Amino acid sequence: MPDPVQPFSLVDVPGGAPLLGHLRAFKQRPLETMAAWWRQHGDALRFRLGPKTIHLISHPDLADEILVQQADRFVKVYDPRRPDGLALVLGNGLVTSSGEVWKRHRRIIQPVFHRSRMAAMADRMAQVGEQWLAGWVDKAGQPVDIAADMMQLALEVISQTMFTTSVAHHIDQINHALRVSMKYAFDSFHNPLRLPLWVPTARNREFRAALQFMDGLIYGLLAERRQSGAQHNELLPVSKTPS
Repeated sequence: MPDPVQPFSLVDVPGGAPLLGHLRAFKQRPLETMAAWWRQHGDALRFRLGPKTIHLISHPDLADEILVQQADRFVKVYDPRRPDGLALVLGNGLVTSSGEVWKRHRRIIQPVFHRSRMAAMADRMAQVGEQWLAGWVDKAGQPVDIAADMMQLALEVISQTMFTTSVAHHIDQINHALRVSMKYAFDSFHNPLRLPLWVPTARNREFRAALQFMDGLIYGLLAERRQSGAQHNELLPVSKTPS
C-alpha cells in the first residue's frame, strides 16, 4: 500500500493588500515571487489575486493526492461565459475540462496512445531532433537563441506527430500567434479588471487575430487530411466527415 500523505499546514501568504491581495508582486515577477513564497512558507500556500483565492501546491505527495487519489473532488472550473487562462485559447477541451466531458474526450483519444503508435511517433520525434542537432553543428562557434530554437523544435515535433507534415514555412506566424495568445491567457488569469473579449481594444483585437490564424491553420490541415483520404500513423486521427 502507498505511504499515507503526511500532514501539511495550509499557510496564508502574508503581506496582501486590501482588495488587490498579492496582485502587485505576482504581476511584476510571478515565477520569482511564487518561488520565494515557497522557500519562505512551505509546500501548501494560499494567496489572493484581487477577488480570486489561489492555492499553490509544491509537494509531489500533495500533487498525487489532488490529481490522482481525490481527482473527483478537485475539478477544473470552466465558465463558458467568461473563460480565463488556458480556457481562452483551448476552450473546454481535454486539458481544461473535467468530469464526464474529460472522460469523453479521453476515450476518443485513447486509441492514439497504443504502444505501436507511440513507438512510431517517438522515432519521428528523434528524427526531428537529429535534424536540429545537425543544424547546430553547422553553426558551431556562432551564438544560438536557444529559446527560439527550442520553440521551433517543439512546434516541428508537434506538427510532425499530429499531421505527419511540417509547418516550418509558417513558423514565424505561429511563434507570434503563440506569444500573443499565451501572454493574453496568462494576463487574464491575474487581471480582475480585464475587459470582455468582445470589447475592441488593441489587445483584444490582437488576441482574436492570433486565434483566427491558428484556427485557420489547424482547420486547413484537417480539411486536407479529410480530402486526401490517406491513412497516417499520427497523433491526430481524422475521419473524412466531421464528428
